[in-house]
Amino acid sequence: MRLSATVWVAWLLLASVGVEACSFSGAPAFKAARARMQAPDKTAETLVVERVNFIPAIHGMGSCDGTGLISVTVRLGNGGSGRLNRLGLLVNPSANGPDPAYLPNRPLRPFVDDDGKGTISWGWSSPPPADADRYWRWRFTIQTIDRKGQLGAPVEVCAATDDSCDETADTTEPGKS
Repeated sequence: MRLSATVWVAWLLLASVGVEACSFSGAPAFKAARARMQAPDKTAETLVVERVNFIPAIHGMGSCDGTGLISVTVRLGNGGSGRLNRLGLLVNPSANGPDPAYLPNRPLRPFVDDDGKGTISWGWSSPPPADADRYWRWRFTIQTIDRKGQLGAPVEVCAATDDSCDETADTTEPGKS
C-alpha cells in the first residue's frame, strides 16, 4: 500500500508537535463599536448570573498542567427586549479582582442555549496567583454590549475555589425581596 505525500506530511507534522498538546477554545469575540456610555435605566439590559465554573489551575493532565479556565452562564434579568444571542458580553475587573491579564480583553459572544441562557468561557496558560490561604477568589463584572457599543448595566460575578462566594451572594432577583 502506498501513501500519498499529503498523508506523509500530515503524519510528520502530528508526530513533531505531539498529539497530546493541550488546546482550549473559549467564547468567540463579539464585534462591536467602541464601548460607549450605559443605556438609560429603562432600556439597559440587566443580567442575572446563573452559574460560574472556575478551575484556576489544572493539575495531573500532562500538557494541560497549569492552564485554567472559567465559564459564566447568564440570562437577561428584566425580560430583556433584546435577545442574548444578539449581544456581546464585556468582562471588566473589579477592585480586588484578578489581574486583568486573566480576563478577556475584548467582548465575547455567548453560546446561547434553547432556554435563552448564554455562556462565555475563557482560559489562560499559566496559573494565576492564589490568595495567602491558597484559595482563589475573583470578583469581576459582566455587562451586555450591542453592536453599536451601547452598554447594559454591569453585574458583579464572584468566582472562588472555596465557599466564600456563597456567603456574599445576593440571591434575590431584581424587583423581588
